[in-house]
Amino acid sequence: MIGELPPEAAAEALVEPARAEGVRFEEAAVALITEYTEGYPYFIQEFGRAVWNLAEGPEITREDADAALSIVEGELDESFFRARVQRSTPEELRYMRAMPRWGAMRRRQLMLRMCWAKLRSRSLHSGRA
Repeated sequence: MIGELPPEAAAEALVEPARAEGVRFEEAAVALITEYTEGYPYFIQEFGRAVWNLAEGPEITREDADAALSIVEGELDESFFRARVQRSTPEELRYMRAMPRWGAMRRRQLMLRMCWAKLRSRSLHSGRA
């Protein structure tokens, strides 16, 4: 599984394929997209596709990125997040419902505990302790 990319690599993953086709990104557009996607490759790909389809000229602007944002959110809700919710355990669903009430640091701590518990459970079920 590919994790999140550092900001420079995320920007490169967005900009370089477009550059190869003669299309440029304004720095402000790159900043918005990389901040929104937090370096997750699938999100970068989805945002890049949406803004590419929306932009009219050889330069993708901040305005293009702003306009693509609602498209991206709708597509991620339908494809990415819906599939994950459907595959989630009851414990994971409780966690997702609680997320808005917790700060980012507390969420990370809870997520690490959940991942550790899941790994321990898998180890016990597979005969490895």
